[in-house]
Amino acid sequence: MYDWIPARPVLSPLDADTDGLLARLRSLAASADHRDPVIRARLRCAYADAAVPLEGTREELERSWQQLVRAAAAGRFRGARALVASRAAYAFAARGDGEQAENLWRQAVLASSEEQLYGDARGAMRSLQYLAIDQGRPLGGPNGATGGLPDRKRLLAAALDPALSALEAAHHGRLPDALGDVRRYLWEARLSGDRREEASAQALLGDVLSTGGHHLAATHYYLEAGAGDKAAAAVRALPRPFDVTNWLNSPVRHRQAASIAVMKAQAAALPDTVVPESVRQLLEHAATVWAAPHADPAPERQALNAVAAFGRRIPESAVDTILALARPATATPAPASWVVVAPVVANLLIQAYWARGTTTPRNRPDAGLLAGAASAAFQPVAPDARDPRAGTRALTGHRALPRRGRRPGRPACPRALARGHARGPDRSPSSLRRAAAPPRGHPSQRCDPTQATETVDFLKALLKADTLIDVSPDDLGPDQAQPAGRVVLQIQLNPPADTSSTQVYGQPTAQHIPDQAAIQTATGPDQAALLASGPLPALAEAIARHLLAMAEDTHDTSPSRIQAIDALRALAFHLPGPVLFDITDRMLIVSRNPGLPEFDRLTLEASGAFSRGRLNLGITHLPGMALVLATDAFIQQRDRQSPLAAQETAFADEVMASSAALMRDPDAEVRKLGAIAMHDLAHGAPDAAVQTTGMLSHPDPQVRVLGASIVPLTPDRQALLASDPALEVRQALSDRLTAQSPTAPN
Repeated sequence: MYDWIPARPVLSPLDADTDGLLARLRSLAASADHRDPVIRARLRCAYADAAVPLEGTREELERSWQQLVRAAAAGRFRGARALVASRAAYAFAARGDGEQAENLWRQAVLASSEEQLYGDARGAMRSLQYLAIDQGRPLGGPNGATGGLPDRKRLLAAALDPALSALEAAHHGRLPDALGDVRRYLWEARLSGDRREEASAQALLGDVLSTGGHHLAATHYYLEAGAGDKAAAAVRALPRPFDVTNWLNSPVRHRQAASIAVMKAQAAALPDTVVPESVRQLLEHAATVWAAPHADPAPERQALNAVAAFGRRIPESAVDTILALARPATATPAPASWVVVAPVVANLLIQAYWARGTTTPRNRPDAGLLAGAASAAFQPVAPDARDPRAGTRALTGHRALPRRGRRPGRPACPRALARGHARGPDRSPSSLRRAAAPPRGHPSQRCDPTQATETVDFLKALLKADTLIDVSPDDLGPDQAQPAGRVVLQIQLNPPADTSSTQVYGQPTAQHIPDQAAIQTATGPDQAALLASGPLPALAEAIARHLLAMAEDTHDTSPSRIQAIDALRALAFHLPGPVLFDITDRMLIVSRNPGLPEFDRLTLEASGAFSRGRLNLGITHLPGMALVLATDAFIQQRDRQSPLAAQETAFADEVMASSAALMRDPDAEVRKLGAIAMHDLAHGAPDAAVQTTGMLSHPDPQVRVLGASIVPLTPDRQALLASDPALEVRQALSDRLTAQSPTAPN
């Protein structure tokens, strides 16, 4: 409350007497004295804390704490020397002086150990850990010795542990008791100067307040604790944007990162008038992204992600700064942080390109960076990938835009969206044809896991090309083509034997080992080369059927099958009716029974609730992905305005039932897949839209978001959605009303 002048209470309203009472408390603390050295030390620490607000300078801190720390070191506060050092360390750390804070916490560790207050020694050690993580430094010194301390005795400790009492009360829903206990927990941590314990108490207090519906106060304490994910979740329940300026300007990196997470969460809710200033603040914060520490908290990288979250609202005034930030991505040699930062910068470049259109960046002298750096981020092994001229080629001849509807979490790949008629050493029509060729399944090659998606991206670029150039099948043979996802491992399964050795039964000698290049020379181009050089519809159908076989292969692992489903879904809009019918029929079977291989079953068994380590391969997402693909293929092959036929009604009923079952799953991603399938079916078959009204009452906000965009609107439903506590639901309703009536206010 008193970290700021004027005071800023969180749980109670500010009255006219608060600041006056604070001034009187300061004067009383300055003159108060006590015979007990511990009480006297606490009074002096309280006065020193109240004398310097959070925005205080290093000189003010020195004047406030220097004499007190010296007196404690001289033995004038017997039994409280560690308390004074820890409180002073907290004050310096909260104001960004990490070096002085580390020295003081180290003194607190030694003093607490000498006084046999090993709980306070543990708190000082953990605060050192927290400080090192906050500053991106490796852990060192006494940080790893907390487990060897003989006890947890503390100078300021109640008879009962308030942390355990607060957790127990919160678990049983006794919120008044939980609030009292957690405030005691926070009080003890703050008075002890234990920054790590204070952050835990603040996060727990935020949980209690959020459970009680006080999301504004919960957001405040989450930001103080540096809990970005929780703060972002709490701010979505607020009726208006939350101002995070104080935490954004904090010298504590955990708080900076949490405030940026909040800005990202409310990017869609900010008024247009404040968007330019918000983006400017974020870009200013990200100015040192290439030199910043790699480990979390990483507010610089998160600031770039927050700017990208503004999407089409990225202002024109930010483009120059974005291009300047991206320039190191094309440097040779690349910065040490290139692998970590480049994908984030690439995503921001793509969003900026999409927001400002294709003409604005073209008119800039360094326009090549906009696509060149983005392309480089996904081609780290190419010798010329970081050449700015590659970006110029991409802008002038390629369509460097992200693919819409990609699976969440997968970065966009701008190089895969090159125009089919574009020329260049790595984007010639023949190279696009080679990349889009049907896989040959060579047993000695291990390809990048994105091969299926990359192949479809190249194929879609060919399908959208304005002009196509004939390519000879000889240029697409196995000795010329390579998988779209690149070969990352190649081995010889049958190594050549010594020509002088005798022949072994059942194994060919060296001269009988088949040579792919020789076979092609003798017999001409193989079937894959002929398909790749032939008509594009036939090529698309061949790739689709190959992907369909991969998706229903019960001997393959789920991640590979999901990748094939994801790629097939992107291609579904370019396929003829018979292929779509096969996809619908066969993927519906997979959604009923995915047929997991032994590896997937063992992985699921090893990832149970009591497993310490869990391997998330998305195995449980396979049925939902198959259901979404079957639904998309179904609606693509029918007239969306015509009513459902009898056979189609049976399919729609099964999709609705399966989607409802998925939306009851405890996994949020599985629930979302069920909602997507229901949404897509209602979009392609208006008869089924009336069955989606239950999505509006679902407890998951992401399900309600999809429901808001498809449920038939009535005045009552519109009012219900407009009062939804989740920001993204209200935003979905606003987008829908804007699309229906662009000129009408909503």
